[in-house]
Amino acid sequence: MSAYIHKYAPDLIRIDAIETTNLLDDIEVAVPKLDAFGTWTNLQEAQKKGIELWFYTVGIYQGSLFPIKLLTCR
Repeated sequence: MSAYIHKYAPDLIRIDAIETTNLLDDIEVAVPKLDAFGTWTNLQEAQKKGIELWFYTVGIYQGSLFPIKLLTCR
């Protein structure tokens, strides 16, 4: 699927959050999940190919993000 999209939209940057290095030839930006990041042994090889490596963190909130009063007034 990625190769098909790249064929018809070559300027579109393909980015994906992944756990495996098997997809590195099919995307321009790899976003490895942090728990899988430590198992990658070919990071420098990927960077030499021009693949950008990003990472992100996720905050898990406990409870409600908004006071109940805001929700009930609508």
